[in-house]
Amino acid sequence: MTSKYYHARGLSKAVGVISASEILLRRALGIARPVSVKVDGHRVEVRPTDSDLFVLSQVFGWEEYRIDDAHLAHLREIASGWQSSGIKPVIVDAGANVGYSTLYFASLFPEACVLAIEPDEVAFDILSRHVQSNQNIRPLRAALWFHEQGLRLQNSANGSWANSVSEGSGTPSRRLDSVLSSLPNMRPLIIKLDIEGAEREVVESCPEIFAEAKCIIVEPHDFMNVNAACLSPLYSAISGKRFDTLLSGENLILFAVV
Repeated sequence: MTSKYYHARGLSKAVGVISASEILLRRALGIARPVSVKVDGHRVEVRPTDSDLFVLSQVFGWEEYRIDDAHLAHLREIASGWQSSGIKPVIVDAGANVGYSTLYFASLFPEACVLAIEPDEVAFDILSRHVQSNQNIRPLRAALWFHEQGLRLQNSANGSWANSVSEGSGTPSRRLDSVLSSLPNMRPLIIKLDIEGAEREVVESCPEIFAEAKCIIVEPHDFMNVNAACLSPLYSAISGKRFDTLLSGENLILFAVV
């Protein structure tokens, strides 16, 4: 678990000391009204009393989704080749929260379609505002799962970034293969999963999608689901294939070796 100091430093790196101090002061005072800040050329909202500042710290402060130059060049080369063949690269941002990671990926691959998937209604509304000016970003309010009959969203005391799902109703659920099949002439370049323990169900439902992806970014959640073996289906899906494996913050980043 990362420390408050780590996130405070990351927030300062992302938005500057003055804006970071304002957000942290509002959090300490319990002031929930969002603050508008500029980060990496984007104007974004930050809810001081929710988990937004932690996500902002991770994504834009410490760049925990950063792809090193060599792998980034390789992925861009693949994407360019696909585009020359009439295939549009897709980046799946599952667990997009308020869209900071979506904006980050869109800046790395401006020609790709970024599919931003988020089940929490309030976070999704903020995400939609953040990405409305980018036609290559497609927001989808849903939770990834192995069926499309709906789920129950369980709110976490740790903020919207820690919300999880279980069987029930009230929140739309989608299968990843179903979502991607609705996007003609597109192919998954990157799949990012930060879905609070639902990795097993999602990967197990369509392992071929993950085997095809050129980069997989996943935050493991076995620490909160002991003996669930959340990533076992992912290891099975890529078995026999060659992947470089990197660690970045709380994430495993896998790069297909062609």
